[in-house]
Amino acid sequence: MMYQKNRMLLLIGLFAMAFYGCAKKWDDHTQVTDPNLNNNLAQAIKLNTSIGNFNSFLVKTGYDKIVGSSKTYTVWAPTDQALVQLSPAIVNDTAQLKLFVANHISNQAYLMSAGNANQRIKMLNGKYIILSGNKFDSANVITANQYASNGIYHVIDKFIPRYDNCWEFLNNTASVPMMKTYILSLNHNIFDPTNAKQTGVDPNSGLPIYDTT
Repeated sequence: MMYQKNRMLLLIGLFAMAFYGCAKKWDDHTQVTDPNLNNNLAQAIKLNTSIGNFNSFLVKTGYDKIVGSSKTYTVWAPTDQALVQLSPAIVNDTAQLKLFVANHISNQAYLMSAGNANQRIKMLNGKYIILSGNKFDSANVITANQYASNGIYHVIDKFIPRYDNCWEFLNNTASVPMMKTYILSLNHNIFDPTNAKQTGVDPNSGLPIYDTT
């Protein structure tokens, strides 16, 4: 009986050692060892000294918090040399700078390759940019597919301006004053009570009062 008991304990010990060894090998196999995945996009971009100015724009506009979140993004970051040509009027105007930075960021992850067919990608500012081969609009991707824990960034050799749409151009232009005045005269505000929010009742007339904001 003692012999059988010792034999049973030995078998249990060997089984436990084998199980531990297999478990450790599986843990080693599944462990994340890629150092790129230790950083989110905001952290990865900050580490790249060739795009330091774009990183400062991310911080200034708060987009570093956005691309550092858990969602997946793709960033096309112009080099410091490319951003030398950016107008100081944009750099010194936070609203314009936010629109500019958002023109280089999209939701989801987009890899660049020479075989890419034309893709129309929506940027965070609502504009659309064409990806074709290794080009982002008219910019060349000089360092592609730098991945982080929540997406990908690419380094490009020029920035892409945010262009006004037709309505924005009309409001901002001074080159066609007569046409601008006429077209803007056709613009009217119309109150639609079916889409308005009622906030109370006029005690004098008994009519509803609507939120006009």
